[in-house]
Amino acid sequence: MNFLFPDRVSLTRDPLGFLLNRADRALAPLTPLALGFHRVHLISDLALIKDGPFAPRTLCVSNFPSAAFAPIAVDKSCDAHQIKNDRMDKGNADCSKIINAIIPDILVDLRKSIFAAYKHASFDCWRFSTILATKLTFTTLFGSASELNIDQQSFTHHAEKIYSTRDWIALDTICERKREIAKREKSCKHSLLEIYSMIQTAFSQRRARSVCGYAYERKYEILYSSSEICQLVLAVRQATAEALFWAIFEVAQNKYIKTIIEEEADACLLSNGELDWHKLHLARSTKNLSLELIRLSPINNIILFILRSCSNLSRYGIKSGDKIVISPYAIFRSERYFSKPNAIIIDRDYDSDIFALQYLACGGGIVFQIVLLNLALLLLDLAAAFELELVEGPPEVTVLPSFQAARPDVKVRLNLRRSRLFQ
Repeated sequence: MNFLFPDRVSLTRDPLGFLLNRADRALAPLTPLALGFHRVHLISDLALIKDGPFAPRTLCVSNFPSAAFAPIAVDKSCDAHQIKNDRMDKGNADCSKIINAIIPDILVDLRKSIFAAYKHASFDCWRFSTILATKLTFTTLFGSASELNIDQQSFTHHAEKIYSTRDWIALDTICERKREIAKREKSCKHSLLEIYSMIQTAFSQRRARSVCGYAYERKYEILYSSSEICQLVLAVRQATAEALFWAIFEVAQNKYIKTIIEEEADACLLSNGELDWHKLHLARSTKNLSLELIRLSPINNIILFILRSCSNLSRYGIKSGDKIVISPYAIFRSERYFSKPNAIIIDRDYDSDIFALQYLACGGGIVFQIVLLNLALLLLDLAAAFELELVEGPPEVTVLPSFQAARPDVKVRLNLRRSRLFQ
């Protein structure tokens, strides 16, 4: 063991397991990591996230493409971020109305994808989730049929590479491994440029009935820079894909949850058998299941801040230039905040934790609203017409604490409950 860097081996061997162990054992809100001469602190107390020198809305705000992997620099005033936050506060309120307006378009994409999956004896859950997440993301942000303007297979490949690389670069930045950072950024440069080009194409042909379509109408004044639009697309798509995968798996393998979702789906139907989105408030268990899945599979495994000036964390001995590490994976699996944190509990009370959940899990209010809606509509629309049967997969949800943990092979079959989709 290197006595100057005693934590480095454990951190690089199993990053999320190491951070979870440290966060659970921590007595203080901030835990220093023994990583040599540079000062790195792990946040283990949610209160510091809500009352720190940084605003939670900055978690997914970074310049694109080169800074997509960089730590978020935070100074005492946060002036640059505050301008964005004021606009985002207004944007969140407007986007609630906008997202409700585009629900019919989202349902059309869902129906097409569900029908395509039904024609197969069984389907690969991860492939289905990633393609469907791409469709729903582009429909929501740019309008119906916008996904036809891009190569969905290529987009999925490059998006996966970007997100897996970003986690490793965060870890390399924590450990001061500059060579590794340069190599990873170079290997991901092509994916960044491809993603940027596809998003620009979709944005240039955006429909009026979409988040970006409404955002650029004068009455809404929710204007995003090209970097923010790219961040929105990547965050919505990745969070939706991860959550859809585990949502389909959980409903297929858990008979108790399957029965509850089916009952709520039936309660939300119109007399003609179509889903009435005005009744979504009745689907409380569906929403809670979605919250649990977003909590258990956050897209931000490690979020890294670098303080550029003195802050109100100075009372903890934090100085300018120190690095602050937040691990959503560790926080959402910590027993100090959640009873039975690795279990899915659909009646879990989120009142005190929902604020931190939405920003830590997928990067912001707008992203969170879209992902939560996508999940609820998928579960209700599927359960209204089909019974999901697990053909292949593990006995329970097991998101492993490692950057290199492979998702289990999950195959699902759709068995017809009623003929709504074929009328």
